[in-house]
Amino acid sequence: MMYKNKKGISGVITMLIIIALVLVAVGAVWYVVQNVLEQGQSETEQAAGDIFANCADVGTVTTENGTCTGGEIRLIGGEYCCIV
Repeated sequence: MMYKNKKGISGVITMLIIIALVLVAVGAVWYVVQNVLEQGQSETEQAAGDIFANCADVGTVTTENGTCTGGEIRLIGGEYCCIV
């Protein structure tokens, strides 16, 4: 079969496809960056709250001799607290 009309994709259509691909790529990158920033913000807020709190404020007990049964030891407001 012989085709008499052998035209390719026009320049306008090609440009529109490229623009659409760029917009999709920017959207995907923005989604990832936004999630990373939100996670960092929540971790920063938690850390800032720990600086100005104490063990009683967060409902935990001050550890004695560095032992914490069934929990995690965290430094909160200058005190080592046992968070269960």
